[in-house]
Amino acid sequence: MIKQLTIIGVGLIGGSLARALRKAGAVGEIVGTGRNVAHLQQAQELGVIDRYTTGLTKAVQGADMVFLAVPVGAMERYCVQSRRNCRPRRCSLTPVPPRAA
Repeated sequence: MIKQLTIIGVGLIGGSLARALRKAGAVGEIVGTGRNVAHLQQAQELGVIDRYTTGLTKAVQGADMVFLAVPVGAMERYCVQSRRNCRPRRCSLTPVPPRAA
């Protein structure tokens, strides 16, 4: 079981992933992060995430797994920043491929 899952980019893909893992009982707490506070608040109200922050460092602290559901052009930047702030050797960073056009 994933104790804390952080999703960077709680949109269609990130939100769907969060819901599926929660429904399967595979995750404890889901932390969301992104740039748009209104979208993060809505995701929390809908039960997609348990809590949110706009700060990446705070979002990945304590995470067992981090899903990167961001545009391909931003993937490297978020990967590097997440890796610096995750627990060493205890956190998996997983990029989620963008949907096909």
